[in-house]
Amino acid sequence: MEEILDYYKVGNINDIVISNSALNTIDPEIGGSPQKFLEFFNSDIEKKNSHSMKTGSIVHEYIEKPSEFAVAEIDKPEGKIGDICDWILARPEIQNIEAITVLNEEEIFYLFGGARQVIDYYANRTNESTWKTFKEGRGLDYLDFVISNKDKTILTKNDKIVLENAISNLRKNTFTRGLFFESNLDVVVKKELELYVTIDGIKYKIKIDNLRIDHLNRTISIIDAKTTSGNAYNYVKLPQDIDVVNTSFNKWKVFRQLSLYTKVIEHSDHPIFENTENYAIEWVIVAIETKDQFNMVPFVIKGGAFEAYYIEGITQIGNLVRRVEKHKALNNWTDHLEVIENGFIEIC
Repeated sequence: MEEILDYYKVGNINDIVISNSALNTIDPEIGGSPQKFLEFFNSDIEKKNSHSMKTGSIVHEYIEKPSEFAVAEIDKPEGKIGDICDWILARPEIQNIEAITVLNEEEIFYLFGGARQVIDYYANRTNESTWKTFKEGRGLDYLDFVISNKDKTILTKNDKIVLENAISNLRKNTFTRGLFFESNLDVVVKKELELYVTIDGIKYKIKIDNLRIDHLNRTISIIDAKTTSGNAYNYVKLPQDIDVVNTSFNKWKVFRQLSLYTKVIEHSDHPIFENTENYAIEWVIVAIETKDQFNMVPFVIKGGAFEAYYIEGITQIGNLVRRVEKHKALNNWTDHLEVIENGFIEIC
């Protein structure tokens, strides 16, 4: 019987499993660092990010299970009140007890005292007086809503508008309607596909939002929906622009993410890939605008463009994995690799 794994609990700093999220935290080109990589494995950041509007899977989930979402009745407070809310919600007392769905004000007040010490919220005042200020800032109301809906993905009112417009546009477009809403006997569709492989001694894991295997056309399509605050038509450009950070596809290393997915698929022994060794792999990006006209633009990346992006993605993955291995070997998660090896970071 195949072992069922909890994706978000696979891997730790002593048994590193490379995922796209982990690579993001170590990639200095997008703000990564060894400290962030260490924090990633010592926290539940990956699980929290899985419930973000930044994650394309939310589109698929909202289409299929809208009841698992809750629209926020109150926005998260800004400033230190919001920071205190985050600190309290991350406590084991809240996270680890599944039965907690009703706010206990006495328990929250106790945690509030600890949060104040960490966040330095009116350090010269008593817990009682700052508690009143916290409640007036709607901190307690926000916690009440989140705790009451802790088993749901929470959306802002704008998130809901974006999702509903996106789904409407997906249905109108004949291509995306076929991808997201229609079935075909020759096509195998797998959503939220988790894969685990070991390649050259390095462990990897991926979670693909939407995978389609077209046995008639001998094609494997990796489909990912991405939100953007910019013009959806500019989300992807030709691969000769890889070194020019002028698209979200390049800037946020989406091609590296899809390259990782492709690499893992090519080494996977999952039954879904049986007899697909000679199938062509393509990437389908559905760019969704989060404002104005809420345009939705699908891009199919294949052939020469796919090869160019894939080669660059695999190169970057290899460089980042070597970076991780170096930090692990030295047990140094403080200094950047360039400082370790050269004593300085070169700017030229």
